Amino acid sequence: MSKCKGCGKYIAQKDITKCSKCQNYYHRTCALAATPGVKSVSPKWICAGCNVVLATPPAVAEACVSPQPSNSHGATASNNLPRDCNPAQTVDVSLILKEIRIFREEINALISELREFREEMLSLQAGNKMCNDRVDLLEKRVAALEEKSDQHLYPDLTTLETTVRDLKLKLNEREQESLLNDIEVSGVPESNGENAKQIINMISIKLGIKLEERAGNGRRNYEESEEKAPRPRVIVVRLTRSTATASAQRSAQLSYEKAVKLLKDHLQLAPSALAERYHFRQWRQNCEENIANYVAGLKKLAEASAHLTDTVMRT
Repeated sequence: MSKCKGCGKYIAQKDITKCSKCQNYYHRTCALAATPGVKSVSPKWICAGCNVVLATPPAVAEACVSPQPSNSHGATASNNLPRDCNPAQTVDVSLILKEIRIFREEINALISELREFREEMLSLQAGNKMCNDRVDLLEKRVAALEEKSDQHLYPDLTTLETTVRDLKLKLNEREQESLLNDIEVSGVPESNGENAKQIINMISIKLGIKLEERAGNGRRNYEESEEKAPRPRVIVVRLTRSTATASAQRSAQLSYEKAVKLLKDHLQLAPSALAERYHFRQWRQNCEENIANYVAGLKKLAEASAHLTDTVMRT
């Protein structure tokens, strides 16, 4: 938006008037006021300043405007004017004064704006300084809080780490103590819908031990691999009392030794004593069958006993 050269205010687009000579913009009312003899504004309209410059030759205008010093006889400068200086062609002093007054008003307005801008800048600097001071104070407070928290939290953190370490050691000891009562039984065929507790009771009866219902609990170890294992899974028995564990281990060892002794005694029998009661062939067949049965039973019993012994030795 353009400013009026006459009044210095902004001009609306529909009320704008442009000088065809100096290309300055005026209000329509200001243009008519500056040229009293003109009743309407045409596209070739020329402002008053351009009219004076066009109407007055340079030499005449300079002679008419420039004052001459007074002579010794007290004559004024008007007596020395050229004869061809026409007062109608002189510059309109009131128009010049008006332009000067408008220019001074614009200068004063500019000074006021600069003063306001300076005050705003000073206010902005003061606000920025205040913000910087507050940020510095906040940083100091945060640093003090961090230092204070470190001083208070470090002993607590050390105490907590020590407590966690002690608890881990105690938990490991308890776990090792609980494993002392665990017994593993291997070599037992696995079938669908089996009852591990019933199997353990049958094994204890074979070993000559009577376990109470609450004496322990058994289960087969879980294997993550989906492939079928070549051997049946181990049955883990957790006994509630250490006396039951010791009794089971002792019975397994005695049963194994007893079976071995019986086998040796049977193999060392004299053939003559057996021949008196039975026919030699019948005796031989019976011996082979008995030996086969004993060997099969001993193998199973030896595997179970060996596994129990290994488990006990490990724990």
